[in-house]
Amino acid sequence: MLNNVFIVLMRAPTDQGRAALQQLAGFREFLLRVEQDALNRVNTPQQKAELMNRFLPYAIALNVREGWGNRMAAEFSDAIVER
Repeated sequence: MLNNVFIVLMRAPTDQGRAALQQLAGFREFLLRVEQDALNRVNTPQQKAELMNRFLPYAIALNVREGWGNRMAAEFSDAIVER
């Protein structure tokens, strides 16, 4: 009986929860669609490494690490070759 009450109460997220879900969906979309030229605006290999370290946990949590990680790995390998 108590479970039925909470099922009804927990169906829809709150306004704050909905806003958080929308932000997560937007960031996931950013990680999926980030373009190489946008990455090139971050000039130094150090800045690119910082970006990778900052966004990788989110890419893993949002289940987009494969595509995003592959693009970042290609970017890093290009940066290493340029050195």
